[in-house]
Amino acid sequence: MKKNFLKVPHPVVIFIYLSILVIMLSFLLSFFNHSISYQKFDRSLEKIVREEVFIKSLLNFEGIEFVFNSMVSNFTGFTPLGTVLVSLLGVGICEQTGFIQKSLEKIISFSSKRRVTAIIILSGIISSIASDTGYLVIIPLGGIIFRHFKRNPIAGILCAFAGVSGGFSANIFIGTLDPQLAGAATEAAKLINPNYLVTPLASYYFMFLSTIILTILGVFVTEKIIEPKVNKYKIENFILEKKEEIAEEKKLQTKGLKFAYSLLFLFIVFILIFFFYNHFFLHRTFQVKQWYSKGIIAIIMLFFLIPGITYGIVIKKIRKSLDVVQMLIKSVEKMSSYIILIFFMSQFVAYMNYSNLSTYMAVLGIKLFKTIHLSKILFIIAFIIVTATINLFMTAAFSKWAIIAPIFIPLFMELGLSPELVLTAYRIGDSVTNIITPTLSFLPMILIYIKEYNSEIDMGDVISLMFYYVIVFFIIWTLLLVIFVIFNLPLGPGSYIFYN
Repeated sequence: MKKNFLKVPHPVVIFIYLSILVIMLSFLLSFFNHSISYQKFDRSLEKIVREEVFIKSLLNFEGIEFVFNSMVSNFTGFTPLGTVLVSLLGVGICEQTGFIQKSLEKIISFSSKRRVTAIIILSGIISSIASDTGYLVIIPLGGIIFRHFKRNPIAGILCAFAGVSGGFSANIFIGTLDPQLAGAATEAAKLINPNYLVTPLASYYFMFLSTIILTILGVFVTEKIIEPKVNKYKIENFILEKKEEIAEEKKLQTKGLKFAYSLLFLFIVFILIFFFYNHFFLHRTFQVKQWYSKGIIAIIMLFFLIPGITYGIVIKKIRKSLDVVQMLIKSVEKMSSYIILIFFMSQFVAYMNYSNLSTYMAVLGIKLFKTIHLSKILFIIAFIIVTATINLFMTAAFSKWAIIAPIFIPLFMELGLSPELVLTAYRIGDSVTNIITPTLSFLPMILIYIKEYNSEIDMGDVISLMFYYVIVFFIIWTLLLVIFVIFNLPLGPGSYIFYN
């Protein structure tokens, strides 16, 4: 297995460096009594007022006291921590019982030769709700399915890769990444508006539509560009070893899926009845909104937990309550690195907030953009390009967002653009260059899948082939967001383009 071409420090190390940088900058700027003035809306006076922001040092007595006294509260009070851990409990059960894997296999098994490309790409996009499951299941399955239909299996692997990685941020479902990104966006928005809340459904309408469009684009690129190009590669003798499942085991899996889907359907019906009954019959609009914004995390957990446990019980992978507990423990164990990352990230965000550097940088950035007279649409496009470029060196979606959000969300808000729009633009940039990123940890694995069919293909060949998906996805996906901005279309429930 080849090593990554580029080496990037671990995200934890990056946040340590950034925190040190913030501390030093706060000291230097405060030493020279640096300040910046800007206009803001004063809620108490209900009018626009001019405010001057001074940089507060983190190296004087008060600053050092803040660093030590707030360390624990910065960590435990950080919004993404609880939301991600709660959401993961359900997804972890689904992954370990095999419910998600079997569901994805069922979707693809019903495809025909005519529809197989679209089914594979769509399944790849949907697989992001289960973290890295798509890399392990959908991508190798793409090659097998294409070979089954007497098509080039390399093209099947590449189109599956495009769906799983290039369309990572699009989905028709809410996954565990959505609460993470929304939580970090909320914390960043609070730098400007302490009461602002970004929900996990912030970009849902846009991402739902993106799923359909990216699937169509993926089919076009695969069948019109990729397949003609990969047909020049000779497919070596490859014996397909198919695991024969015991009849009883297969019967239990089918039965398990039926029970799991049935209970999941009943759960969705219950949630819809609860929502509509309270909203339309009891007219509890405010209470429903509060429940909707805060209770969505519990709903996501139960959405996965109910079918996951049901499937596990039916296939006899869960025989006693202790089995569920052990699965939950394993799910949380996987999050150990994330918890460590959250600790250092929360300190960085807190330092930015305390020192007023976030506000200072946002206002400075706004003044810079005003001098070059960059339109809002060009600003959005430039932000997508910046994100896509950073993604070439740092692939972890949440780690990048944690660095970008505290800087760009206040900047967008001061320009009159919503945090939800920043999040949506970020997700485009974060996805499109995944498939050509040398630092992607799964890229060597993709190469191994392909080498099973042709041993001469190398990393450069894979990246050059995937570049066609990048160009098409980037142009059309960005154009779609521009259309949303021009016509001021809602990005999700209660999420709009402009911020007042």
